[in-house]
Amino acid sequence: MRVTTEAAVACVHTIYALFERVFAPRCAPVLSHIAEPGGSELNGVCYMWRDIISLRSETGDDRRGRIGEAVDTVIRRTLALPNIACQESALHGVGHGCGRSDVVDQYLAANPNLPPALRAYALDARAGRVP
Repeated sequence: MRVTTEAAVACVHTIYALFERVFAPRCAPVLSHIAEPGGSELNGVCYMWRDIISLRSETGDDRRGRIGEAVDTVIRRTLALPNIACQESALHGVGHGCGRSDVVDQYLAANPNLPPALRAYALDARAGRVP
């Protein structure tokens, strides 16, 4: 059974609630890609979320385009959360093709004072160079 495009888009949008209500308040504000101390198992899940649930920001037919737009919206909103663990997760997703690279450009422009390690990770994500 195939779900409707509307249901798929609504499902993608609920991912933001997971970041806003679960990860942001509970994850330590540390960067997992450089194994900063103080993280928890939940930090690991947050960081690897885009590997766990692989959604792509695609274009093409209307269905894929609408789902891709929803993915990009969730990435943008997640990058705006104050917890850097959530931001890192969103960047990780972009680095694996789960969001458009111009989203990273907007993030960098809006956040000129990022910690150097997070800024470098954002640049790697934009180039698709994340492990």
